Amino acid sequence: GRGGDDTLFALEAGAVQFGQKGGRKVVNVVSA
Repeated sequence: GRGGDDTLFALEAGAVQFGQKGGRKVVNVVSA
């Protein structure tokens, strides 16, 4: 899977990706 790519995308999209991942805790990445 894409770890770095996904993380960057989440940061760009912001909290938009949050929830779509389904418990991936993308918020942590965005917060970081």
